[in-house]
Amino acid sequence: MTLMSFIPVNAKKKVRYLINRHLLNIVIAPERKTKRGDFRVYSNGEKKITLNKDLNKYRFLITLLHEIAHQLVFEIFGNNIKPHGIEWKKNFKEISKPFLFESIFPQPILDDLKKYLINPTSSTDLD
Repeated sequence: MTLMSFIPVNAKKKVRYLINRHLLNIVIAPERKTKRGDFRVYSNGEKKITLNKDLNKYRFLITLLHEIAHQLVFEIFGNNIKPHGIEWKKNFKEISKPFLFESIFPQPILDDLKKYLINPTSSTDLD
């Protein structure tokens, strides 16, 4: 399966834009019990975002945006900030804004996502 098969239809163009603009390396991973996605920088400088293949399309998109925010903040600040600190929160909110529409998320998810984005935490599951 391709990455776009995991993305809600009306979000695909916006996701492609982010991937192309930021040259993202995204890999679909098998189900992991301890995390839904991650962003890593390897010793050779390679940056990679991995996302679990067992996520529904809405959780997949939210997780993707979460991890993209990590990469973008890393590229600006390196490892000199907290993983879910002020810089990450601001970046996550900004890159999420173009996706906050009922044409992408069902209204109940959209309402909860908007509340969550007021002060996002490391995990969306509790919210």
